[in-house]
Amino acid sequence: MVNTDIIPNLKASTVAIGIIDESNPMFPLAIGGTGFFISEDGFFVTASHVLDDLDCLLKDRFAENKNAKVMIIQNVVRETGKIGKIDVKVFQILKIIHLKASTSSSYQSSLNLDISVGRVYGDIHNLEHLKLKRAILQVYDEVFMCGFPKGTFMVKQNSLGTTRTSPALQTGRISTIFPYDGTIEPEGIQTDIVGTGGSSGSPIVDANDGTVIAIAQNVLGVSVTKKEIINDGKTTKWARSYVGDGNTGLTFGITMFFVHDPILQLVNIMKSEFYQNGNIKPEFAKPHKSSEYKF
Repeated sequence: MVNTDIIPNLKASTVAIGIIDESNPMFPLAIGGTGFFISEDGFFVTASHVLDDLDCLLKDRFAENKNAKVMIIQNVVRETGKIGKIDVKVFQILKIIHLKASTSSSYQSSLNLDISVGRVYGDIHNLEHLKLKRAILQVYDEVFMCGFPKGTFMVKQNSLGTTRTSPALQTGRISTIFPYDGTIEPEGIQTDIVGTGGSSGSPIVDANDGTVIAIAQNVLGVSVTKKEIINDGKTTKWARSYVGDGNTGLTFGITMFFVHDPILQLVNIMKSEFYQNGNIKPEFAKPHKSSEYKF
């Protein structure tokens, strides 16, 4: 059963990951994908390839911009009487750890799980965040996915000169469970939600309680072909050749059964490095930049 009460926290916990010019943080230079906070003090999860692609873009396209950095954008709509406020926060990334399969898993230890866990700078408390859950999953279960499909297009300036920083909410159902339907501890799920570039790293949540059951990683896209004329000197005929797969299609997600414990283990590893007596160390407590405006 769908519970619409969970939507505000879901959208507030979901963040855009992109390239920001620190001198003008309200207008992102590029959005590469999606992530989401998993704790009130700034730990987040995303797909590793989102960060890899942004690092390449930063070096190739924005190398001369010394103010450009890969950062996180959080958008929270707060109701204050009859007037709503959009609280937009831009966070610097403190550290990222890429998650790999352990030797005890059924997969090879070198397998790239395409999941990264990170922490942002700042002495942060009371962030909106999502809980992870190893849920019993069934085909046709209702799910929400929240993120930034089409990446930069989602947050580009409109004709009024403003920028949209709120993620899109998509609804759907589980259509397939991997490795087979009925698996008690599934590795992945296919949904009927259409994902595209920018959807990677989005939380896929139980539509009833808002807990994260999977992380969007890939899409089942259509194959792209081209039609061409082949002339061998005797006959002329049409043929199609394979070009590649499109980046738009049905969303696949890796489930919490596979990554729940490793994610929390990485959080604890970073806490041992950055915390002392339960508090963030002063050298990592830089204030994040934020701005607030009415709409």
